[in-house]
Amino acid sequence: MKFKFLKTFALGFVLSMSSFANAGLINLNSGSGTVNGNSLDFAGLSITLSGGGRDVGPAFANSGGVQNSIDGSYPTANDIVFSFDDLVDNVTFSFDPFGLSSSGRGDLWVEVFNGLVSLGSQEVLDGNFHTESLSSFGPMTSFVINNGCSTASGDTSCSWISEYNAVSFDTVSVPEPSTLAIFALGLMGFASRRFKKQS
Repeated sequence: MKFKFLKTFALGFVLSMSSFANAGLINLNSGSGTVNGNSLDFAGLSITLSGGGRDVGPAFANSGGVQNSIDGSYPTANDIVFSFDDLVDNVTFSFDPFGLSSSGRGDLWVEVFNGLVSLGSQEVLDGNFHTESLSSFGPMTSFVINNGCSTASGDTSCSWISEYNAVSFDTVSVPEPSTLAIFALGLMGFASRRFKKQS
Protein backbone atom coordinates (compact mmCIF):
# COMPACT_ATOMS: atom_id res chain seq x y z
CA MET A 1 0.00 0.00 0.00
CA LYS A 2 2.96 2.29 0.72
CA PHE A 3 4.13 2.28 -2.82
CA LYS A 4 0.73 2.61 -4.51
CA PHE A 5 1.20 6.36 -4.90
CA LEU A 6 4.70 5.92 -6.33
CA LYS A 7 3.47 3.26 -8.76
CA THR A 8 0.62 5.53 -9.89
CA PHE A 9 3.02 8.44 -10.33
CA ALA A 10 5.53 6.33 -12.28
CA LEU A 11 2.86 4.92 -14.59
CA GLY A 12 1.36 8.35 -15.24
CA PHE A 13 4.77 9.88 -15.89
CA VAL A 14 5.74 7.16 -18.36
CA LEU A 15 2.43 7.47 -20.22
CA SER A 16 2.65 11.27 -20.42
CA MET A 17 6.24 11.37 -21.61
CA SER A 18 6.18 8.47 -24.06
CA SER A 19 6.17 9.25 -27.75
CA PHE A 20 3.31 7.64 -29.58
CA ALA A 21 4.37 7.27 -33.20
CA ASN A 22 2.25 7.40 -36.32
CA ALA A 23 3.85 5.72 -39.30
CA GLY A 24 3.93 7.52 -42.62
CA LEU A 25 4.86 6.40 -46.11
CA ILE A 26 4.86 8.94 -48.91
CA ASN A 27 5.13 7.80 -52.50
CA LEU A 28 6.86 10.60 -54.33
CA ASN A 29 5.42 11.05 -57.81
CA SER A 30 3.65 13.61 -59.94
CA GLY A 31 0.24 12.30 -58.91
CA SER A 32 0.68 12.77 -55.16
CA GLY A 33 2.50 16.13 -54.89
CA THR A 34 1.24 19.70 -55.12
CA VAL A 35 3.32 22.62 -56.38
CA ASN A 36 3.35 25.52 -53.91
CA GLY A 37 5.68 28.29 -55.17
CA ASN A 38 9.20 26.82 -55.22
CA SER A 39 8.14 23.86 -53.08
CA LEU A 40 6.68 20.49 -54.01
CA ASP A 41 4.38 19.54 -51.13
CA PHE A 42 3.17 16.12 -50.03
CA ALA A 43 1.14 15.13 -46.95
CA GLY A 44 3.57 15.84 -44.09
CA LEU A 45 6.55 16.70 -46.29
CA SER A 46 7.85 19.55 -48.47
CA ILE A 47 10.66 19.23 -51.01
CA THR A 48 12.71 22.19 -52.23
CA LEU A 49 15.88 22.64 -54.27
CA SER A 50 18.90 24.66 -53.18
CA GLY A 51 21.95 26.07 -54.96
CA GLY A 52 23.46 25.66 -58.38
CA GLY A 53 21.34 28.29 -60.07
CA ARG A 54 18.70 25.64 -60.82
CA ASP A 55 16.66 26.07 -57.66
CA VAL A 56 14.17 28.70 -58.85
CA GLY A 57 11.18 26.45 -59.13
CA PRO A 58 9.79 23.27 -57.61
CA ALA A 59 11.48 19.89 -57.95
CA PHE A 60 10.50 17.99 -61.09
CA ALA A 61 8.17 15.04 -60.50
CA ASN A 62 7.12 12.31 -62.91
CA SER A 63 5.36 8.98 -62.48
CA GLY A 64 8.59 7.40 -61.16
CA GLY A 65 9.53 9.94 -58.51
CA VAL A 66 10.91 13.38 -57.69
CA GLN A 67 14.18 14.59 -59.21
CA ASN A 68 16.72 17.18 -58.07
CA SER A 69 16.05 19.26 -61.16
CA ILE A 70 13.33 21.76 -62.03
CA ASP A 71 12.60 20.17 -65.40
CA GLY A 72 14.22 16.74 -65.44
CA SER A 73 17.33 17.90 -67.29
CA TYR A 74 20.83 19.21 -66.57
CA PRO A 75 22.17 21.15 -64.80
CA THR A 76 20.62 20.17 -61.49
CA ALA A 77 20.41 21.92 -58.12
CA ASN A 78 23.28 21.32 -55.69
CA ASP A 79 20.96 20.09 -52.91
CA ILE A 80 17.48 18.65 -52.53
CA VAL A 81 15.87 19.46 -49.16
CA PHE A 82 13.22 17.27 -47.49
CA SER A 83 11.39 19.18 -44.69
CA PHE A 84 8.81 17.44 -42.49
CA ASP A 85 5.74 19.15 -41.03
CA ASP A 86 6.38 17.49 -37.65
CA LEU A 87 9.23 15.93 -35.70
CA VAL A 88 9.89 12.48 -37.21
CA ASP A 89 12.02 9.43 -36.50
CA ASN A 90 13.04 6.18 -38.22
CA VAL A 91 13.34 7.89 -41.60
CA THR A 92 14.19 5.92 -44.73
CA PHE A 93 14.05 6.97 -48.36
CA SER A 94 14.16 4.99 -51.58
CA PHE A 95 16.00 6.51 -54.50
CA ASP A 96 18.20 5.96 -57.52
CA PRO A 97 21.42 8.02 -57.67
CA PHE A 98 22.02 6.64 -61.18
CA GLY A 99 25.58 5.62 -60.37
CA LEU A 100 26.71 8.83 -58.65
CA SER A 101 28.31 7.22 -55.60
CA SER A 102 30.10 4.54 -57.59
CA SER A 103 33.84 4.52 -58.21
CA GLY A 104 35.17 7.74 -59.76
CA ARG A 105 31.78 9.44 -59.78
CA GLY A 106 31.95 11.82 -56.81
CA ASP A 107 30.25 11.61 -53.46
CA LEU A 108 26.63 11.89 -52.38
CA TRP A 109 26.05 13.06 -48.79
CA VAL A 110 22.96 13.27 -46.59
CA GLU A 111 22.92 15.81 -43.73
CA VAL A 112 20.22 15.53 -41.05
CA PHE A 113 18.75 18.43 -39.03
CA ASN A 114 16.56 18.99 -36.00
CA GLY A 115 15.50 22.59 -36.55
CA LEU A 116 18.69 24.47 -37.39
CA VAL A 117 20.94 22.03 -35.53
CA SER A 118 22.86 19.54 -37.66
CA LEU A 119 22.67 16.01 -36.26
CA GLY A 120 25.42 14.81 -38.59
CA SER A 121 25.85 13.43 -42.07
CA GLN A 122 26.44 10.15 -43.84
CA GLU A 123 27.84 9.25 -47.22
CA VAL A 124 25.73 7.29 -49.69
CA LEU A 125 27.89 4.41 -50.83
CA ASP A 126 25.51 2.56 -53.15
CA GLY A 127 25.19 4.00 -56.68
CA ASN A 128 22.19 1.81 -57.56
CA PHE A 129 18.50 2.02 -56.64
CA HIS A 130 18.21 1.29 -52.91
CA THR A 131 16.68 2.39 -49.61
CA GLU A 132 18.85 4.59 -47.40
CA SER A 133 18.17 4.63 -43.64
CA LEU A 134 18.58 7.70 -41.41
CA SER A 135 17.29 5.95 -38.26
CA SER A 136 20.64 6.24 -36.47
CA PHE A 137 20.26 10.04 -36.22
CA GLY A 138 17.11 9.93 -34.07
CA PRO A 139 14.29 12.52 -34.27
CA MET A 140 14.66 15.10 -37.05
CA THR A 141 12.79 17.85 -38.87
CA SER A 142 14.61 17.73 -42.22
CA PHE A 143 17.40 16.22 -44.26
CA VAL A 144 19.42 17.56 -47.17
CA ILE A 145 21.00 15.49 -49.92
CA ASN A 146 24.08 17.09 -51.47
CA ASN A 147 24.43 16.35 -55.14
CA GLY A 148 27.99 15.08 -55.10
CA CYS A 149 29.77 18.44 -55.20
CA SER A 150 33.12 17.40 -53.76
CA THR A 151 36.48 18.90 -54.61
CA ALA A 152 38.12 16.02 -52.72
CA SER A 153 36.73 13.52 -55.22
CA GLY A 154 37.56 15.77 -58.17
CA ASP A 155 33.88 16.26 -59.06
CA THR A 156 33.13 19.98 -58.83
CA SER A 157 30.25 20.06 -61.31
CA CYS A 158 27.57 19.53 -58.62
CA SER A 159 25.24 18.33 -61.37
CA TRP A 160 23.93 14.79 -61.37
CA ILE A 161 20.29 13.73 -61.61
CA SER A 162 18.95 11.45 -58.89
CA GLU A 163 15.35 10.31 -58.45
CA TYR A 164 13.54 9.87 -55.12
CA ASN A 165 10.66 7.37 -55.02
CA ALA A 166 9.42 7.13 -51.43
CA VAL A 167 10.00 8.42 -47.90
CA SER A 168 9.00 6.45 -44.81
CA PHE A 169 8.95 7.83 -41.24
CA ASP A 170 7.32 7.75 -37.82
CA THR A 171 5.79 10.97 -36.50
CA VAL A 172 6.94 11.68 -32.94
CA SER A 173 4.22 13.02 -30.65
CA VAL A 174 5.43 15.60 -28.15
CA PRO A 175 3.18 16.17 -25.11
CA GLU A 176 1.67 19.65 -25.05
CA PRO A 177 2.23 21.85 -21.97
CA SER A 178 -1.51 21.79 -21.18
CA THR A 179 -1.44 17.96 -21.09
CA LEU A 180 1.46 18.04 -18.65
CA ALA A 181 -0.34 20.65 -16.51
CA ILE A 182 -3.48 18.48 -16.29
CA PHE A 183 -1.32 15.51 -15.35
CA ALA A 184 0.39 17.55 -12.61
CA LEU A 185 -2.98 18.66 -11.18
CA GLY A 186 -4.10 15.02 -11.08
CA LEU A 187 -0.95 14.04 -9.21
CA MET A 188 -1.50 16.83 -6.69
CA GLY A 189 -5.05 15.55 -6.18
CA PHE A 190 -3.79 12.02 -5.52
CA ALA A 191 -1.16 13.36 -3.12
CA SER A 192 -3.68 15.47 -1.17
CA ARG A 193 -6.03 12.48 -0.79
CA ARG A 194 -3.17 10.34 0.50
CA PHE A 195 -2.12 12.96 3.06
CA LYS A 196 -5.74 13.45 4.23
CA LYS A 197 -6.05 9.71 4.92
CA GLN A 198 -2.88 9.78 7.03
CA SER A 199 -4.02 12.73 9.18
